[in-house]
Amino acid sequence: MATRETKARSGRRAGRASDNRAVYTTFIILATWVVICSAVYVWCQKEVIKTGYETSRALALHKKLLKVNRALKVEVAMLSSPERIERLAREELGMTHPTVKRKLILR
Repeated sequence: MATRETKARSGRRAGRASDNRAVYTTFIILATWVVICSAVYVWCQKEVIKTGYETSRALALHKKLLKVNRALKVEVAMLSSPERIERLAREELGMTHPTVKRKLILR
C-alpha cells in the first residue's frame, strides 16, 4: 500500500506542477503583453511630442518668412517707384527728356 500512496502523491505533485506551469506561462504572456503595450504607448507619446516641436518650429519659420516677405514687398515698391527710376536715369545715367528734334514719328 505504500507504493499506492507514493504513486498518488507523485501524481498530485505532477498535477500541481502542470497547474503551476500553466499559471506561470499565463503570467509571463500577460507580462510580455503589458510591456509591449507600454512600449507602443511610450513610442506614440514620443512621436506626438516630436510632431508638436516640429509644428512649433514650422510656425516660427512661417512667421519669420512672412515678416521678410513684407519687408521685401516694401523694398520692391520703393525701388520700382517711377520718381526714383527717373531720378536715377537723370543723375547716374545722364538721360534727359527728348527734345522735339530728337523725336521720330513712325507711321
